[in-house]
Amino acid sequence: MANERGNRFRSLAEIGHVPPRVPTIAGVLAPGEIALLTGAPKSGKSTLAAGLAASVSRGGPFLGRPCKPGPVAYLAAERGGGISRRLRAAGADERNAFVAEWSPLLIEEADQIVDAIGAKTEAPALIVLDTLARCIAGADENSSRDMGLAVKALARIQAAFPTAATVVSRPRHSRLARWWRSLVIA
Repeated sequence: MANERGNRFRSLAEIGHVPPRVPTIAGVLAPGEIALLTGAPKSGKSTLAAGLAASVSRGGPFLGRPCKPGPVAYLAAERGGGISRRLRAAGADERNAFVAEWSPLLIEEADQIVDAIGAKTEAPALIVLDTLARCIAGADENSSRDMGLAVKALARIQAAFPTAATVVSRPRHSRLARWWRSLVIA
């Protein structure tokens, strides 16, 4: 029985067969999952994210782990023009790597992000948000409410595409670490 919002529980028998997890990056990340790349300023987070995106775009290994090839949507809110150079330097497949031409606001523009990605590819294998702070400009990274809205917006994007997501961020406050733990298991 559904409640007024249409929510309900289903038995495992009603759900039926669930296809096996097919990783985007072996042992690390699969469609529907979110990974967080975090570290100190200037520690190479964006370079690592570009390497990851390039590996997925061409189906090559990433740090020794096989990657399932597929299109990549890179939302480079911090240094838009520079990320195309990094992706090329990392060996991205230029037909399979797409870079946003604007600094998307994740919470406010999730539907526009879905439309823009959908205009280029049916099913990206990976979406990269670089950086979280720039993609949620105006929101408070220490607010459970604002971070909940950010996770919900990312979930809307992932609901539109069977994709894995990587979020690039850096620790600013110890309270933020609690949110990161919840994001990693989201």
